[in-house]
Amino acid sequence: MGSMVDIQQLQQQLRLSRQDLEVAQTQEANWRRRYETEAEQRRRDALLAQQAIAQLEAKLAQGQTTTELESLDQDTLAAIQQQVNAIADVEVLRTQLQAALVEREQLRRSLRLEQASHAHTRQSLTTALGEAIDTLTQAEPPSGHHRPPQEV
Repeated sequence: MGSMVDIQQLQQQLRLSRQDLEVAQTQEANWRRRYETEAEQRRRDALLAQQAIAQLEAKLAQGQTTTELESLDQDTLAAIQQQVNAIADVEVLRTQLQAALVEREQLRRSLRLEQASHAHTRQSLTTALGEAIDTLTQAEPPSGHHRPPQEV
């Protein structure tokens, strides 16, 4: 009679272990999906930001601003033209140019911070994914070997 109880306990432990394994596998799949989604979004964002920076640097190097002005709506374009026409002093022009260059530098810094944040997020997700995989690896018995039952 005692061996029947032992068998039932072992069967219960086996069921619980299988349930734990299924939960761990589900969590691992969820982490992997989150990581892949986040990584893809970060890659897209980084690529778009790099393209925008390259375009702006090329335009700045060539002094091209007319195409940017042409792409604006008429109200915005009129407001910008009014501001430019109101500048009568070279010193005011220098001040506004300096403000624009400062803003550009702040945007570059913001981009660098975002890239660093992306790298940190990627590292955190990679670590979490690695830990989930390690947990799964430890939960699965090697092929052909049976793990001794654990105390419940």
